[in-house]
Amino acid sequence: DETASHSTGAGTTNLEAYEEYLQGLNQLRIGTVDSLPRAIQHFERAIELDDDFNDARLKLLETYWAQLIIFQIDYAELMVRKAAALFDAGKDCGAEANMAKMLASEATWEAAETCMQTYGGFAFAREYDVERKWRESRLFKTAPISTNLILAFVAQHVLGLPRSY
Repeated sequence: DETASHSTGAGTTNLEAYEEYLQGLNQLRIGTVDSLPRAIQHFERAIELDDDFNDARLKLLETYWAQLIIFQIDYAELMVRKAAALFDAGKDCGAEANMAKMLASEATWEAAETCMQTYGGFAFAREYDVERKWRESRLFKTAPISTNLILAFVAQHVLGLPRSY
């Protein structure tokens, strides 16, 4: 069997699975929101062809994680737009503005944390500027209003629970 006699160096001897894996990597390199679902399809196909292809499983997980972060950012943006529309209409937008701030800070932190993990030790090197952005992204969770105060506001004013502070 020709596929069994060649090693790809990526954790599979199945050349067709390896080709799907490479196509998935190419989609990731394109780096657009539209390319992520295509990358997922290629990684899933590689796993179908070789169930023990752990490198494809890892890339599939990383791609799902990237999609989650993008979803969080999109959700935060929608809430910002809703709060702005309410504000422009002269309506109360306190809950929406607070939720938008919290969602945006959570998405920012998640993206920064993923970047920090991706760069590893190099993230602390000044020339990459990752550590500074990571540190600053944490600031959004506490200033100008902390996540706990936002949750207390939503609990009291949206859910009707008693004041907790």
